[in-house]
Amino acid sequence: MAHFCFMAFGSRGDIQPLVAVAAQLVKMGHRATLCTEARFRKMAEERGICFKETALDLMELADSEEGKKIFQSPFRNAFLARKVMREYILPRFRTSLDQCYKAAQGADVVVYHPKVFGAVDMAVSLGIPCVVMPAVPILYPVEEFPNLGLMVRSMGSFLNKLSYKVNDWAEGSYIKAVNDFRDKTLHLPSRKAGVYARQREGKEIPILYPFSRLLFPDVKSWEGHVQLPGFCFLERPGTLSEDVELFIREGEKPLVVTFGSVEMPEKAVFFGKLVKALKQTGNRAICIGEKAGFVGNTSGDSFIDSQVLFVKEAPFLALFPRVKGVICHAGIGTGSTALQCGVPLISMPISADQPFWARRYEQMGCAAATLDIKHCTVEGMVDALNGLETPALQAKVHAVSEALKQENGILEAARYLIGLVNET
Repeated sequence: MAHFCFMAFGSRGDIQPLVAVAAQLVKMGHRATLCTEARFRKMAEERGICFKETALDLMELADSEEGKKIFQSPFRNAFLARKVMREYILPRFRTSLDQCYKAAQGADVVVYHPKVFGAVDMAVSLGIPCVVMPAVPILYPVEEFPNLGLMVRSMGSFLNKLSYKVNDWAEGSYIKAVNDFRDKTLHLPSRKAGVYARQREGKEIPILYPFSRLLFPDVKSWEGHVQLPGFCFLERPGTLSEDVELFIREGEKPLVVTFGSVEMPEKAVFFGKLVKALKQTGNRAICIGEKAGFVGNTSGDSFIDSQVLFVKEAPFLALFPRVKGVICHAGIGTGSTALQCGVPLISMPISADQPFWARRYEQMGCAAATLDIKHCTVEGMVDALNGLETPALQAKVHAVSEALKQENGILEAARYLIGLVNET
């Protein structure tokens, strides 16, 4: 029985693939430990994964007033961002390194998210393999698209590949804390930032991307360098609540509108346009989130009361097969689940890697449209809603869904990690 130690800081989208693979390893008779924010304890422990809490909670920061200001206007709030980094992030990051190292004692492999600067240092100290498992394809330099941290549109093969050099500098703000950890905990000398950005002792650090190759038919640069086992879905099908079941049964297939935990600009303005588009096309919708956040000043509309259902949450694997389409921020978690369920998308990316995934869905032929969240019009929404049922789109989405059902990302990822243990 091998012991795999997973460590991560970040959002639910960052953590879920790690939990899915860890749970698969537990099913296969191995031991798995997850070291991350306290909010993910239940997710881990109910799947038999040993849980260790970290002091750093990036989602707690993102939910705070300071975090929202920084997220919405990073340049305007640069002074605040530096203050938060100095007073909140770095002290907790330093404590979390010790917590992760303690969790890794006795492990055979360290599997880490790239935000855990210092994870490779731990593996080196322990003399065990390490694997990096990011939630976005941002690490290995490829010619086909640029570093997502910089831009989405291609700059040409040479500049695309060159853009990944920024990864060498990503650790810069944290290197003082990492070196303090190396000195006081690992008893190792200081090092420069970026030493372990991609290599360890002259060899490439294995990269495990939890995605399907179906999204990347054009990417050849990864061959021999990156593992793509398939999507690592965590969610169980679950059961729909009685109010959702009733709403679905009493009319035509509805749409789902969900933006996850993303802070959405002018949400009520968007919703007002959506309601007009729903009326014009004869569609209904299930909106996931607090009603007050969507409705704004449009309360009292009889159409909303009868044709729009608001729910705080719903199991996507149970809900998506029952709907006509999904309007979302194009995050890989929501988008890949819709593809698996054979449901077309209307992408409305807001930030970060979402525009990248939106382009991928369009290139696959699985999205009716990609709309600008701030500048979309009612007419544009109407066209997108009408496009959901075109035969070509339906055929493509069905074909992709059938292909995804043949993959087993979590099993392939688990087998890969077990193979690393057997090699040592």
